[in-house]
Amino acid sequence: MVVGILVDSLRGQQLGTGFDLGIIIGSAVAIIAVRRSAMFWIVVSPPLVYSIGAGVSLYLRSGGLHDRGVLIDAATNWLVYGFPAIAAASASVLIIAGVRLITRK
Repeated sequence: MVVGILVDSLRGQQLGTGFDLGIIIGSAVAIIAVRRSAMFWIVVSPPLVYSIGAGVSLYLRSGGLHDRGVLIDAATNWLVYGFPAIAAASASVLIIAGVRLITRK
């Protein structure tokens, strides 16, 4: 996710493709890397990680949050435009977790 934020920053745009791919790939790598007993926390984390990452990015880009209206507008944009990335990350995590549980790996 952090690499995605940096890629989008270097391209001079708001959170976009780099961040979205970062959250999806990062979630898939995380669910593969953890033990089976810890998979629950990875399965529920993509929406939380996306929200935290988007919030940190907004804070760093704006130099602080002095205007509550900007935060509300940004949060609305995260929910609308970020939903496909959150859904893809959650789906990939659920599929990989299901395969791991079925194969007992």
